[in-house]
Amino acid sequence: MKTYRIFLVALLLIGTASYAKLVDAVALTVDGRPITLSEIAKVQRIAHVDRRTAIDLLIRDRLQKEAMKDIVVTDKELDREIARIAEHYRMDVSTLRKRLEAEGTSWKAYRRTLRTSLKQRIFFRNKIVPSIPEPSESVLRRFYRAHRENFTIPKVVKVERYRFKTRQAAQRFLKGIAKPTHKPKRMRLSTATLDNETAQLLAHLPNGAYSDPIDTKNGTVVYKVLGKSGKRTLSFEEAKALAAMQWRMQHREEAVKHYFDKMKADADIRYLRN
Repeated sequence: MKTYRIFLVALLLIGTASYAKLVDAVALTVDGRPITLSEIAKVQRIAHVDRRTAIDLLIRDRLQKEAMKDIVVTDKELDREIARIAEHYRMDVSTLRKRLEAEGTSWKAYRRTLRTSLKQRIFFRNKIVPSIPEPSESVLRRFYRAHRENFTIPKVVKVERYRFKTRQAAQRFLKGIAKPTHKPKRMRLSTATLDNETAQLLAHLPNGAYSDPIDTKNGTVVYKVLGKSGKRTLSFEEAKALAAMQWRMQHREEAVKHYFDKMKADADIRYLRN
């Protein structure tokens, strides 16, 4: 079910204390970590779930805290991630900070939330990924046949192509601080003639969006998607990498649930109030 997405509870509880205040009634404890009546009510309200599901989510939150207690994310690692996020959104760190604060998110709270997110990523990579089996080609073929609709893309993508001499120039253009080397050219691109990575990139970008810089033998290009038409289904060979990614996404949630179910079975859970 949707509420079992990876680390949902941690996201729901951003901005709340890790432990309940003493004045709040404790409903249960998980290896000594309290879960209060007000926390249960809050998760019910935010996630739109029943009480039993809210309790399960909060138990997982406490188990996750225990599993991640020894994971350390340094300030240097955090700063690198913030710089990467700013680059992704085509702005510098100072602009990112101003945008967040203008929207009501303090920089301190943002860094705290992002540090938790990085810890979750490390936990997932070290504890969950190794338990997910590598799909064989026959498994992927069955997955591809069963989910063929996932591998349908437009036949034609209408774009504006911006050409640059260097990747750095393209990145400056996307940040709004430089102009393209040449006048943009409007084109109709057949996804069948593009390399697979570019075809899927353009197929999944919304109209009006710019692609990330793409290196070519003649420099770097950026595409702005103007529209799409027609449909075609990728062949298995074209879709193989995407099918593998989707298969892993489907199975990683099962792996997460199995991991925490095992932790829950070994945990000391004491119910104090109904």
